Amino acid sequence: MTARLREAMREQARRAETYELYRGSLARARRARRHRRTAAALAIALVAAAGLALPLWLHRTTAPVPAVPPPAGPSLPARIGAPPPGTGPLAGPASVAFGAGTWWQGTSANVTAVVGAGRSDYGVVDNRAPLYAGEQAVLSPDGTRLAGEGRVSDLRTGAATDLPDLGPGTRTPQAWSPDGRWLAVIAYRTHPSGNEFTGATLHLVDPATGEHRPVADLNPHGAADGWNVAFAHHNSRWAYQSGNEIIVADITGDRLARFTVPPGTHLAGKGAWTPDDTALTLLGRHDSRWRLSYARWPDGAAAAGPALPELDGLAAVRLLGWSPTGAAVVAALYPKPGTPPHDFTLDQDTLPAAHTRLTAYRYVDAARILAVRPAPDNTLRVLVQGAEVYSIDAADDAVASGLERP
Repeated sequence: MTARLREAMREQARRAETYELYRGSLARARRARRHRRTAAALAIALVAAAGLALPLWLHRTTAPVPAVPPPAGPSLPARIGAPPPGTGPLAGPASVAFGAGTWWQGTSANVTAVVGAGRSDYGVVDNRAPLYAGEQAVLSPDGTRLAGEGRVSDLRTGAATDLPDLGPGTRTPQAWSPDGRWLAVIAYRTHPSGNEFTGATLHLVDPATGEHRPVADLNPHGAADGWNVAFAHHNSRWAYQSGNEIIVADITGDRLARFTVPPGTHLAGKGAWTPDDTALTLLGRHDSRWRLSYARWPDGAAAAGPALPELDGLAAVRLLGWSPTGAAVVAALYPKPGTPPHDFTLDQDTLPAAHTRLTAYRYVDAARILAVRPAPDNTLRVLVQGAEVYSIDAADDAVASGLERP
């Protein structure tokens, strides 16, 4: 390199702007930190925004549809069905009781199922005998107890109380008084062969205390469990039937009136008193149609009442009570195909008419609860239905509430 070239390079170096390594490094570090802080702040802001937005989005998209609140009181479920094997006590009041002999591979003949009064929980009661819901297994008005042959089961606790000794024979419940204190019970006496009734005595029983009193000896042939007794709504009187005679008594059992009804005519069921308690609803069959009519008490004369349509094509009809809208609420039993029509006039020398002629499971294809609206509507509406339901009952309070649930 020549001396001239070296001198030119030195001059260029003297003119160049100086750069201090230490201060430059600090500056670069400060700039880098500022960039990192800015990026971090931005990231935090984005995460925070996402954190706020995500729950809102989840709330909008995953929140369940609000459930329809259950009715405020006992209600009738629209659908029922066989309880699963192993079902235990209900642990509460029931709105509906029902039965069939076909559940659990045909081992349910002695069982009555119950459905909760306010929600569709299931429970079962072992009756120790084949009983039909609404006939020999009867719900109390508030649904807390189920009366069966010889005992009463508390559905809240599962405990059972034996009915008092009423003499030889079976002790079959018929209906409860509206306040739930008194239970009408028929003590059936049978021939030693067990195939023929030789007597039937009606009793009033207080299951809580065991107090009981005999009321009347009934004609055992033609007794129809589920249709024999009806209590008035205000609890001061009740009616029962023996043969073609209907007797009205006070709550002590003393007779107030008696009158005769045509052959083949029966009390329409436990809900036979009209809503104003001025007349009794009677049931008879004409050809294939069931007809409801009214008899005034105390003389039994024909009375005015809700003009209900005739009910065609049913094996049996039982009046459970009246809805707040004036509809008759009935248990309707549908016959299996080919079943001949029966009524209450057939010979019943072996068992009560209802159990053998009208409602035996071998004749029944389905049991439902219907609302029958009087004229001018003349309509039928299914309130309760389900598969494998062949006998059915409803608590008085659930019927009177007019409340329904899915």
